[in-house]
Amino acid sequence: MYSLQAQKFKIKWSDDPKPKGSFTILGADKEHIFVSNRATKGNLLYYRKYNFDAKLVEVKELENNPELDAKVTSQGIYLLNDQINYFIREYKKKERTYTLSSYSTNKNFKTPTEIKVFEELADHSNPFGEFCFSSDNSKVLVYSGMKNKETKEYEMVYKVYDHTLQNLLYSKTMPLPFNPYKLRGYDHKVDNLGNIYIFTIMEKEKDEMEEGSSIYCRKIFVIRKDGEIKGIKFDYKGHTIDSFDAIPVDNNTFICAGFLRSTDTSFFSQRKNDLTSGFFFNVVDYQTGEVKATKNIDLKGLYPGEISKEEDYVPYFIRHIHYRKDGGYVVVAEQHKKLTMNALPYDPRGKYDYNKQYYCDVACINLNSALEVESISRIPKYQMDAANPSLFSTYYNDETYIIYEDVEKNLTVTDDKELKKSSATNLSSRSKNALFVVTVKKDGSTKKEVLYSYKDTEIWPFIGSMFSVDHHKIIMNAKETFGVLEIAK
Repeated sequence: MYSLQAQKFKIKWSDDPKPKGSFTILGADKEHIFVSNRATKGNLLYYRKYNFDAKLVEVKELENNPELDAKVTSQGIYLLNDQINYFIREYKKKERTYTLSSYSTNKNFKTPTEIKVFEELADHSNPFGEFCFSSDNSKVLVYSGMKNKETKEYEMVYKVYDHTLQNLLYSKTMPLPFNPYKLRGYDHKVDNLGNIYIFTIMEKEKDEMEEGSSIYCRKIFVIRKDGEIKGIKFDYKGHTIDSFDAIPVDNNTFICAGFLRSTDTSFFSQRKNDLTSGFFFNVVDYQTGEVKATKNIDLKGLYPGEISKEEDYVPYFIRHIHYRKDGGYVVVAEQHKKLTMNALPYDPRGKYDYNKQYYCDVACINLNSALEVESISRIPKYQMDAANPSLFSTYYNDETYIIYEDVEKNLTVTDDKELKKSSATNLSSRSKNALFVVTVKKDGSTKKEVLYSYKDTEIWPFIGSMFSVDHHKIIMNAKETFGVLEIAK
């Protein structure tokens, strides 16, 4: 099929062909990989269990499947610790209400539990029945917006369940803790202790404005289980936040980090050869809901070339943050930019608008426990409208592994000018590509290898759906099969 070129790695592909219909890898524990399969013929739902040699262990049709009811809409299937949970929505036309419900089965595919209704609200509720999971899958947050009949203002309904979805840990109905008219974007999360977080982009109030600073800032509102609400503001004088991510890591903290850009309009006209990137890193503790460590750093080496024009600038976005055993962190970031193009600029309807996506260089930043930079590694990459963009990373035995697809000729390229462009155009061929892995040590040294070439195979794993088990076993979903990539201990 192909030859594995990187000797430290082992790939096993399933020889059990994917059944017809939808095929979703739900997750894995330390022994098995769990898959759902909704067959096209007969509209049946099956669960399939595999071992880490990618061999089929068990397959079973799910009995009493509520999803087959034409009135309900699937919201996804998820593996939460020791059970598989199926989320469904239904609109009750006569009552003019929406319901969000779930049913579960254990990992041995026993008969599903009775349907559990999480939320039932009027059809003017917005948002309705959104949900998310804590990083350890022990907590589930369900949230909705509803209009208070007396005040005619919107209030949020928050409900936090344990992973069984049968036990409601607590529920809160409250107005949003900020001015909704200043909101420019938001996201909800729940931590492993059951505290709720609202991550927002806010337009500043008049008394917050400073000359030369951005009109926007980032704010986090922490809703504690005991009812206390805490606000955390991220704002940097003379800079705008180019990218911001809030990522949970293994030591019960959220890392709120990102990259800064100067608000000085002459920034790009200075033709700086040694362009720096402002980088901020904050550790938010689950126990207290407060920032327990913070660091602002000027990173050098992320932009080795000269940038003279605005359109040449591609900002970095954090993809993953890994917690090290010594208390340090590894930040894996990637350049990304989306441009909206218009073939007919005079068309007011934007009928011919299309997007161009760029996924470029990768940065790997090692920080020690004092949040001091130990090393910065830059991996050249240029993906423009690529069929399989971006990257996956994991951290194992004090080394970071970054996996992505690229033109095979780029294996030995170190100069950006020689870099071959990876794209999905009519003139490009997928057979010229390969699956790459870059190993990064704490000292910043890198080793780039080809896991396997695409020349003699059509097995192309989807980078965006990869996930790891115990950090060294990586599950790879592909078009006609799936595989397990194992890193040697």
